[in-house]
Amino acid sequence: MSEIKIGIVGAGAVGGVIGALLSEKGYDVEVAKRYNSDIVLDNYVNLEITGVFGSKNILVKAVNGVNGFTTKKDVIFVLTKAYDAPEVAKQCLPHLTDNGIIISSQNVMNVEEMINVVGSDRLFALIINWSAVRFNKATMEVTRPGNMIIGNFGDKSAKYLEVMKRILSNIAPTEISNNIIGDIWCRTIINSCIGSVGALTGLNLGKSMIFPTTKHIFVNIIFEAMSLAKALNVAVKNYGALNYYEFTKRGFKAFLYRRKMLRRLKKQNGHFVSSCQRAIENNQKSEIDYLNGYFVKLGQKHSVSVPTNKRMFDMVKEIEKGERHMMLENLMDYYLLHPKKYLRVLKINKEV
Repeated sequence: MSEIKIGIVGAGAVGGVIGALLSEKGYDVEVAKRYNSDIVLDNYVNLEITGVFGSKNILVKAVNGVNGFTTKKDVIFVLTKAYDAPEVAKQCLPHLTDNGIIISSQNVMNVEEMINVVGSDRLFALIINWSAVRFNKATMEVTRPGNMIIGNFGDKSAKYLEVMKRILSNIAPTEISNNIIGDIWCRTIINSCIGSVGALTGLNLGKSMIFPTTKHIFVNIIFEAMSLAKALNVAVKNYGALNYYEFTKRGFKAFLYRRKMLRRLKKQNGHFVSSCQRAIENNQKSEIDYLNGYFVKLGQKHSVSVPTNKRMFDMVKEIEKGERHMMLENLMDYYLLHPKKYLRVLKINKEV
């Protein structure tokens, strides 16, 4: 049994699985539901976990909201959407012990905002490579196995990495990253490709990649993002077998490599539906600001042209506002096919 007190905010599929499996291993876990709901069994909820991590029913302590935590926590996992995470982290700070830390799920880039709230020495990033879906408030299925990667942003917090690796390894194999920014960039790039195209078309990855335009968009997004990485001296990690540096080389050999990697991406993730697409379909805000929007912001700040990312960002925003429909025809947008001409339009409108 561990004496470490753990809080989890954002008890969706991933948060539910983490809370349940750590509770099963004897850790003192409280799940904070963000919205008031009925808590049964004397402030416990029965979470049912199915799928590749096995089938089990686990009782987990649950409270209504962060302010419902019954004790101060040594670790609080913030597993909300990227745009909610900074405000949620701010609410969590009074509920941390003096040496407590916040671990934020990072498959998109909101690190700067989180550090501004939490501070670099108290913030850890967690990249989750397994997938889960929630069927109702208390049933989660782990649909795909995978590991986890944890990293830190401040020198003083390095001593906690081994502790958190040991704890998280109770859920799935966990490794420590010595370049967590490069790991987050890696996923932000690929999620910018998949997320924006899914939001534009309403198609899963496999169906959207039937069309050559999708591959053209993917290539442009990656080239632009890697131009930014070079300007900022960011060492971008590989996404599985995908080496972004090999992908963005010039020449026929690199062309063949890109074609091979895009085929592999389609084959391995063909049924994947992007979170941006799901959010828009559910009339919710997407995380596009922290995907293509992140590269647009950096491009403006450092005078690096990213016209394809800018056009994708603008079109998804139009869909969110109801000014454009989610449909396949969006792939034939003139400025997506001619990003340099869109760059001229942006310069005329002084949006560079």
